[in-house]
Parts: sequence; C-alpha cells; structure tokens
Amino acid sequence: MRLEKKNPNWIDGEPPDFQQMMKWCRFLSDAPHRKALSERFLHIPRNLIQCDAIAVVWFESGGPGRITHSKGWKQSLKSLTVESGIGISGACFENGQPIRVPNTMKQSSIIFSENESPESFGAVMAAPIANEKRMLGLVVCVTHAANGLKQAELDKLTLMTAFAASSLGQMNPQSAAELIPRPEEQAAPASEYFIPVHVKAFEAEIIQRDAPVSVLSIRIKNGATLFKGNPAKAEDLHDQIATHLSHKVKLLKLFMKHSEEGLTLLLIGVNEQQASEIEDSIQDELSRLPFTLGGNSVDVELEYGLASFPTDGSDLKQLMDASWVRTRQPRENAHG
Repeated sequence: MRLEKKNPNWIDGEPPDFQQMMKWCRFLSDAPHRKALSERFLHIPRNLIQCDAIAVVWFESGGPGRITHSKGWKQSLKSLTVESGIGISGACFENGQPIRVPNTMKQSSIIFSENESPESFGAVMAAPIANEKRMLGLVVCVTHAANGLKQAELDKLTLMTAFAASSLGQMNPQSAAELIPRPEEQAAPASEYFIPVHVKAFEAEIIQRDAPVSVLSIRIKNGATLFKGNPAKAEDLHDQIATHLSHKVKLLKLFMKHSEEGLTLLLIGVNEQQASEIEDSIQDELSRLPFTLGGNSVDVELEYGLASFPTDGSDLKQLMDASWVRTRQPRENAHG
C-alpha cells in the first residue's frame, strides 16, 4: 500500500525491547511456509526468551499432535504424539490456553507423552498456535533452572504464537515431503486469519509497556440485508475482507471478529496519527474490492471506527469498545 511504502517500519524509534520483540514477531509472520516457521521458533533470541530446550508441535485435523521440530532435548521426540489432556502439552491443547509450571521441583513431569523418556527440568511453559476455530499447534519451552521462566516469558511466547497463527493463512503450500512427519500442508482457509487473542499476554507485552497500539473496527452497515440471518454468509464476507487486507497491509496485525456485524484489526506499533493514515488506505482498498456472496456480486456498505492507546483507553477491551462505538458515528467523530 502507498502508506507502507512511505513508512516501511513503524517500530523504529520505539523502546529497544519492544522494537526487538516486534521485529521478531514480524520475522515469524514472514515465514513462507510451516516448516520455515517451525525452524524459526527453534531460534528465538535469548534476549527475548532464555530456554534450554524447545519443541514445536502441529496437530492434524482430528488427530494427535506430532513434534516436527525440536532442539535441546536428550531424546528424539519425532516418534511421540501429543494427546489432549495428557502431560503439559496435552493440557495446553485441551484448554487452548497458555500454561506455565514455574517450578517442577526437579520431578520428571510428563511434557508430551507417557511414552517419553523422563527428563528433569526446572520450569516448563507452552503456548498454543490457534485460530478462531481450532488448535493448530503449540510451542513448548523448558529450562533446567527452577523459576527460569517467568510470566513475562510466557506472555512473549503467547504473542509470538498469536502472530504465527495469523500468518498461517498467507503461507505457500508445501509438499508432504518438506515437513516430517507428514501433516496436511495446504494454504489455510481465509477463516484462519481470525484468531483468539490472549488478552493478558497482549496487554502485558504491548500496552503495559506503553507501546503504541491502535484498534480499527470495520462494521458491515448493511449486513442484516446481505446475510438475512445466515452466519455462513457473514463468515464468507469477513473472510474476503481479511484475506484482502492480510496481503495489502504488511504491518504487524491481528484480526478478530465482532459477531456477524464486522471485524477488528489490532495494529501493533502504530500510533494514532499513523493509524488514521492506514484507515484512509484501507477504506480506499475496500471501496474497490469486488465482494461476492453465493457467487453473486453484492454492494457492501462499510463503516469505520478508530481508537488508540492511551488516548482512548487503558486496556484492550476499552480500545475495542471505543473503536466499535465510533463505527456508528459520522466520519469526523470516528476518531479519538
């Protein structure tokens, strides 16, 4: 987009720790395929997270998890499977939430499977790679030292996995031979752009650091007429918008659905003035996008609302609420 050519890197000039974190999240998001993404997770910079071993697990549809990439373990993990509810990884999978065991008391806890060889670690954490509909995978980190993984490390890992999930919809397909063990490796459906955001991790790593973040809500004004109570039509239109913006807006971002009425973009490292410019470009892009429903061309009326931290709220919920309210206001009042 014109805006990004003018400002290719919004995060320059931010606090060094925030800048490094956002650059790493961008690096993860830019992975061309799942194999590359997995390999990048094995090399998380130690100035962001210090761990002694790491593993990446992917789940096939309806099946157990497979550990495709790992580093720092004494045993080979490739033959192990991760089942829901078994071990620390299974608990993360079952609940779809980040999990941390700060002090294992050096006892041999099950991390992946009952078939694993016991290894003694001091601290363990896992964060899910999940979209709106299902668990896609998870990342596990361990340290030998007790209390070696603080809540701040779990927040960082959770933010990384959130961006990883968001990027999966943009990845190129891979042949089965390129990833072992063999997973499904097709371009993700557009609906996989939408992810559940772990608010605590997001706020701890971004907002609580006083880093810039803006929220742009897009409301489908004539949605009731277009959808006529059919959720599948609403999802189809959401997907068209998200797919287009994922390719056009290269900034760090997360998509969230706001019921059937529209969607919300979380713009990371973007202040109020920059977000206003992005909104103008997005409006221009979407005004020219040919929308279809059921194979038929449709006219879609979109309204926009923008909120930025800290002007419009001190937490993520306040920002989202403020931006959504502004979608119903005249253009001159739709900004903070």
